[in-house]
Amino acid sequence: MDPKSLRADKFYPNVIVSSGPYRLTTYLPHQRYELTANPNYYGTPPKMSRVTIVRYSTAVDLKLAMQTGLIDVAYRSLLPEDFAAFQANAAVKTLAGESPVIRYLVFNMCSTADFALLKCPRTTVFSDANGAIIRKALAYASNRTDIATSAYKGTVSPLYSLIPEGMFAHEDVFKTVYGATPNLARAQQLLTQAGYSSSAKLSITLWYTPSHYGDPEIFVAQALKRAWEATGMVAVTLDLKEWTDYKAAWRGGQFDVFPSGTGTTTTRWTG
Repeated sequence: MDPKSLRADKFYPNVIVSSGPYRLTTYLPHQRYELTANPNYYGTPPKMSRVTIVRYSTAVDLKLAMQTGLIDVAYRSLLPEDFAAFQANAAVKTLAGESPVIRYLVFNMCSTADFALLKCPRTTVFSDANGAIIRKALAYASNRTDIATSAYKGTVSPLYSLIPEGMFAHEDVFKTVYGATPNLARAQQLLTQAGYSSSAKLSITLWYTPSHYGDPEIFVAQALKRAWEATGMVAVTLDLKEWTDYKAAWRGGQFDVFPSGTGTTTTRWTG
């Protein structure tokens, strides 16, 4: 915003004063965006007259575009092993930093009472009396370290809070309650309390979206499946939808449990 466009007590009325160094001149959704220098920008003119942003559908395509010189800069969304390979390449400059982006699990809490009032389309195992017990059992069984290492090759840190590390009021509350490592004995105890056993397992479908949060998402889902099934009392089916259908499905109450997040890439994990 041009500092000359406002006074201490008000903005100039009926005048558009917000302005950036570039204008958006081409917009092809999910494909290509072109920016050109804004001749009316109040500040120092940008060094480049044009910037083209291309969106690639997979991390593999992004890596190949970088390797072949088709693009100049790859931002986020590379697979961890591909980023490590670029780090070892003297011809490429890599930058890495911390991020407050987090991931978490969402449980469908449609209860019998809500269903009767037509507030949601169906009940789930995660609602009503046993719902809290089952959710706690899965929390005890979850393995954040496995997710960080198997899905992200150690490029992320396990998170034990819904508030990212380094931000005000962050506390590792989940570590205090559930421990830093899986507690299968406690998970099994709770599942037994909820009426499940090795011969009568809790059967759930874990949904994920394969590209919106990056290609490692399948490995995140597999790690959760591994952790929960390690109890011997849970059977997990993995299923997927692309992002547009994924959003519509969760808003329509079609999923029982699914991962979500605050951004398009992951640097922290929470459950």
